[in-house]
Amino acid sequence: MGLLGESYSGYFRVGDTKGLAQLLRRTETDPSLLSKLRSHCRKLVPLFDPGREKTAWDRLLQELI
Repeated sequence: MGLLGESYSGYFRVGDTKGLAQLLRRTETDPSLLSKLRSHCRKLVPLFDPGREKTAWDRLLQELI
């Protein structure tokens, strides 16, 4: 689950191609699901900022030294 968190609505079991197909079909036919997934991911964008990542790595490495 990592960075997406437990509340992410787009999960399917590893290797579950039928589950993936169902999820993809739902995103095509259920605008509210697609909106929910987009909203969830938009909130996570700051976590993937390269500057933020570099700063976090720098801090971690300094703590380890």
